[in-house]
Amino acid sequence: ASGTGIEVSPSQKYVTSLDAQSSVDVPFTVTPSQNANLPFHISYQSGDVDHSTDVVLPIIIGNDKTAAVPIVNNVVLTSKGSYYDITGDITNTGITDAKGLTVTVGSPAEGTGTYAEYAIGSLSSDDAGSFEVTFTTSDLSSVPLVMLWKDAVGNDYRVTKTLNLGSVSEYGGNSSVSRPSGSSGVGASGYTGAGRTGGGMGGASLFSGSRNSGISSFYPVIAAAILVVVGIVLYIKRKWVIAKFRKQ
Repeated sequence: ASGTGIEVSPSQKYVTSLDAQSSVDVPFTVTPSQNANLPFHISYQSGDVDHSTDVVLPIIIGNDKTAAVPIVNNVVLTSKGSYYDITGDITNTGITDAKGLTVTVGSPAEGTGTYAEYAIGSLSSDDAGSFEVTFTTSDLSSVPLVMLWKDAVGNDYRVTKTLNLGSVSEYGGNSSVSRPSGSSGVGASGYTGAGRTGGGMGGASLFSGSRNSGISSFYPVIAAAILVVVGIVLYIKRKWVIAKFRKQ
């Protein structure tokens, strides 16, 4: 047994004899790297006559429902002159852990510099980790982000997510890219998707026309209130003194 894109071990088995209307189990270990047809060549002898036949077994790789599922969000792109720097988060939404998770870029982009490949390590189910990759490319509209990891028994997994990083806007000397739908996070230089940085809320106050002028805007009102209170006290005291003199 052999096939393109398939590893078979052992490559052949020998059965000494097989009686009529009987069967025998012949185990093979098959490791496919792609969908393919696996041909089995069977040769045998009946009496003095040689016979042979071929049996083709289709190998179709399905989705592992227990595998880790990496989701990328909070992507931020920064231009570094001769290369780009991309950061983001990866969340494992699968039901098993991703062992030895690494992140890089695929062709036509090319990893370069300090973080050509970034190792996150083990990422548990429902956990998240950050990454940073430095790379060069001539086409920001299609940057393949490649994630590789192993499961608990050593099987290799690979997922590629193609990012459109072409919508770049300059802010504070850095470049930030709009994030995928449903994601959130802070972009370059603290810029958020809401289109607003920190600072006061602005708007008019009741007396001074600005909320940022502080308590000093209330000084005229406070002084007027004190004068009114003093006037009332003096008026009451004056009436009390006049009433006292009249009794005398």
